[in-house]
Amino acid sequence: MQAFETSTHARHWLFTNEQLAERRKATHDKAVQKASLASASATTDEMVGQEEAELLCTYYEQKLQELCHDENARDRTRFTNRVLATAQTYYKRFYLLTSPMEEEPKFVMLASLYLAGKVEEERIQVDDLLPKYAKQLKRDDLLALELRLLEALRFQMAVRSPFRCLAGLMQDLHAWLDEKQHGHAAAAAEGDIEAAKLVAAIEALESLHQIAIKGVCASLCTDAPFTHSPQQVALAAVLGAARKHPALHDAGRVEAWVTQRFGASGEGGMEQLHALLSQVEVTSSMRADLGAEGTTERLKGIDTKLKRLTKQIKRAEQAQEAQRAAAEEERMRAKDGATKGQDDLLKRQLAEARASAKAYASAQHAEQVKEEVGECTAAKKQRVDGGAAVAKSEVKSEVKSEVKSEVKSEVKSEAL
Repeated sequence: MQAFETSTHARHWLFTNEQLAERRKATHDKAVQKASLASASATTDEMVGQEEAELLCTYYEQKLQELCHDENARDRTRFTNRVLATAQTYYKRFYLLTSPMEEEPKFVMLASLYLAGKVEEERIQVDDLLPKYAKQLKRDDLLALELRLLEALRFQMAVRSPFRCLAGLMQDLHAWLDEKQHGHAAAAAEGDIEAAKLVAAIEALESLHQIAIKGVCASLCTDAPFTHSPQQVALAAVLGAARKHPALHDAGRVEAWVTQRFGASGEGGMEQLHALLSQVEVTSSMRADLGAEGTTERLKGIDTKLKRLTKQIKRAEQAQEAQRAAAEEERMRAKDGATKGQDDLLKRQLAEARASAKAYASAQHAEQVKEEVGECTAAKKQRVDGGAAVAKSEVKSEVKSEVKSEVKSEVKSEAL
C-alpha cells in the first residue's frame, strides 16, 4: 500500500487550523457574493452566517452516521464503517470548497453515500436512498450532484480510514497483552494477581474497541480529519476509550503499550507524542452541541433560509449559463458564416485551379498530339522514300540486266 505521506489524502487534504479558517471564510464570502448578485433585494438578515452554515453541515454529518448505523443494523454487509468514513470525508471536503448556500447538505449527504458505496465496493443503489430519505430528489439530479461532488474532490477518491487504522491498533494491542500474559503463565497457576488482571484486560478489548469506534465517529464530526492523520485519530480514540475502561486504565496498560510501540526516541519523545494525541482529543471533542435547547428550531430556520438562497443562486447560475450558451451559439453562427465565406472562396479558387489545370493539360495534350502526328508523318515519309529508292534501284538493275542480255545476244548473232 502507498505510504500515507505520499497519498493525495496527506498532500492535499491536511491543513493547519489557520488554513482551514481561511478556506472556509473564502468559501462563505464567495457564496454570499453569489447570493447578493442573485437577489439584489436580499438583506443582511436574509443571509446565512458562516457559523450557521457550519452548524447545519455538522447536523447532516451526524445524520449521515445515523443513516449508516440504521441501515447497517438491517444488513451488516452494507453501510459499514468503511462507507461511513469515506462518505463523511467526501461530504466534509465538498463543504470546505462549496457553501451550503450553493448545494443543499441533505442531498450532498446522499450523493456522498452513493459515491462511497461505489468506491468501497458495497451495494448501495439509488433506490436505497431516494425513496426513504429524499423523495423529492430525482434520480438524474442525484447523478448530476455526484458528478459535481467528483469535480469538487478533483477526483481524489482514495480515503485513508481511521477505522482501518483502529482495527490494526486493536490487533497489535491484543498481541502485546498476549505476550504479557504468557510471561505470567507460570505465576498465574499460583494465583498471581497481575496475571489475573492481564486476563481481564484481554477480555475487555472488545468493549474497548466499541468505545474507540464511537470515539472515531465523534472525531469525524469535527476538524480532526483535516488536521491529523487517520492513524493519530485512531490512536487518540484508543487512549480516550482506555481512560473510560477501568480494566485497562487503572494499570496504565494502554499507555504502556503506546510507549513501547510508538514512543519517539530522544529527549522528550513521549511527551511530544502525548501532547500530539492530547491535541487530537481536544480537536475531536470540539463537536457542535446539537442537543442544546432551541437548537432544533434554530436549525429549521437556518435550513429554510439556506433553501431559499440555494434556489436564488441556482436560478442565477442557470440564467448565466443560458446567456453563455446563447453567446456561444451566436459566436458559432458568426464563425459558421465566416467559415462559409471562406469555403465559397476556397471553392472558387479550387474551380479556377481546376480550370487552369484542365487548360494546361489540354494544351499539353495538343502539343503532344502534334508531336506524335509529326513523328508519324516523318516516319511515313521515311518509309515512302525508302520504298521509292528500293524500287528505283530494282528498275535500274533490271534495265541494266536486260541491256546486257541484248548486247550479248547481238554479239553472238554477228559472230555466226
